[in-house]
Amino acid sequence: MKDAAPIERLKAALARAPNPASLTVEQHRAATDQLTVTNPPAPDIVVHEAEVGGVKGAWIETPQSRRRHVIFYIHGGAFVAGSIRSHQSIAGELARHARARVFSVEYRLAPEAPFPAPLEDCITAYRSVINRSEIKKLAVAGDSAGGGLALSTMMDARNRGMRQADAAYLISPWADLRCGAASYQDLRDSDPIISRELLQKTAGLYLSGGDPRDKRASPIFGEFHDLPPILIQVGACEVLLNDSKEIARKAVDSGVHATLDVWPDMIHVWHAFTSFLPQANEALQRAGDYLNSSWER
Repeated sequence: MKDAAPIERLKAALARAPNPASLTVEQHRAATDQLTVTNPPAPDIVVHEAEVGGVKGAWIETPQSRRRHVIFYIHGGAFVAGSIRSHQSIAGELARHARARVFSVEYRLAPEAPFPAPLEDCITAYRSVINRSEIKKLAVAGDSAGGGLALSTMMDARNRGMRQADAAYLISPWADLRCGAASYQDLRDSDPIISRELLQKTAGLYLSGGDPRDKRASPIFGEFHDLPPILIQVGACEVLLNDSKEIARKAVDSGVHATLDVWPDMIHVWHAFTSFLPQANEALQRAGDYLNSSWER
């Protein structure tokens, strides 16, 4: 039986931290950037900051990375926090397990740059990346709010007739900004990282008076046809569980090959704790295997 102690210790530590919903935007950003201290990237992860199409980001790779295999990665942070630095470990370990290079996009954040600015940055950067002649195989990935942006980016690319990715990987995606799913109530005491109160607050900053039913902001209302195969990983203890279930259902109903991978006892984006949580590395290994299998088809 797998040792449950690491995840239980992590949950206890997070429960002792200040309520994320009570933090200011600046405090939220500082707490998210602290991930680089609590979960530093492995020494062999190489980061090259760069701009593509005028959008900032970073190329991230490991000794295992293949130059012609690329993952376009969109970090999470509830639309108001997160950066290429805070998510170096996730992106780097994904690069390792997929044996690919990752481009992590540094999109603008709310409230300074509300919707649709972050999505426009992702689309602009995606267009620039897919135009690189050396890319043979491509995936789109993202976590939390970045998972929703990844889904919106793929839908926009399809609508514009742009090159579509060969596969997609969504980690604990946030795709419905109404924040009304039953899992918000059912799992409110199980998720020490996010809550309805936090996401309603940051959704308001992101939408800035816009409609949460706008399908570009909440891709759960978008059209799922002709998207690439999608792996969705979500923790059984997180309030966004129903978002993942609904993405999988709508994708399958639209003829898209979607795999819903629910992890017992796991919390929101547990992948961010690769230095001490075995399940974080196992999930990223499973994702790397999925992407490689998709690329070989």
